[in-house]
Amino acid sequence: MEGVRGQTQNINEVYDTIKRVASRLGITNDQATVLLLIYKWDEERLVSKFKQSPNDCVNDHYFVTKPVFNLEWTPCLLCKHFTACINLGCGDHFCDKCFREYFESKINEDNLDMDCPMCLKFLPHSWIKDNMMSKEVRKRYEALLLENFRHATKQPHTVTEEDSLLKKSGSQIFGKGKDLASGSGENKK
Repeated sequence: MEGVRGQTQNINEVYDTIKRVASRLGITNDQATVLLLIYKWDEERLVSKFKQSPNDCVNDHYFVTKPVFNLEWTPCLLCKHFTACINLGCGDHFCDKCFREYFESKINEDNLDMDCPMCLKFLPHSWIKDNMMSKEVRKRYEALLLENFRHATKQPHTVTEEDSLLKKSGSQIFGKGKDLASGSGENKK
């Protein structure tokens, strides 16, 4: 029971940090999640960079600002089948199966980069987590988020139920994506 209680406190600390940063910067929790991952949970460095140039951190080039997760009858951009597809809000469309497989495979590869597979704009973590992941993958997502937070903030590591979900010792967070932390805003390969 102690491990579960400690685990809950730790994941709550992660979500409290996300909410605090979102409130400080006047951005969404989803944007705060992405930026904290990019800035390796260094809240003060992120706030400083944001105050210098907020548009470099949060703009239409990096984030889907108004997601439209409605179904449209169109070809899926991944499997090419003409079917009911999810319009991500960035203009790209994917069938439910491809969309789920894409994000679940990212989580299974220890990658928290929740972006559109075509244009690489960041998508809302909360919507993907709540609507597009199985319960098992959702637990793995939270375990991975917690591990990333612990590693970046150098918190002592205690073995929890979430830890058993992690298959690899190292994470490849943002293996591809936007290099916002350096200020270049360019795509990394």
